Amino acid sequence: MEIFAREDWYATQPEPEQEWRGVLRKRDAPIGPAGRTALLYTLVTDKQQLPVYVANMERHFASYADAPISVRGKLIDLSSEGFGQELWIGSIETS
Repeated sequence: MEIFAREDWYATQPEPEQEWRGVLRKRDAPIGPAGRTALLYTLVTDKQQLPVYVANMERHFASYADAPISVRGKLIDLSSEGFGQELWIGSIETS
């Protein structure tokens, strides 16, 4: 299922698209001025846990929660803006 792959803001990010496999888990998004409330899920892989950006797509991501998935996306580093790394997903499918 395509998620953000055709969005201009996704396509113009210079980070390369990569593939990850893991399980999508619901998480409590940080609340407050420095919080990223759109980070409602985490992709848990064998090696890491990546916060996932899901703005306005929560319903689509809910159907993939707690299941093995494969995603194609970009790992975006927002450290310079006071945040951290987050995964922007271009497409997602069950594994």
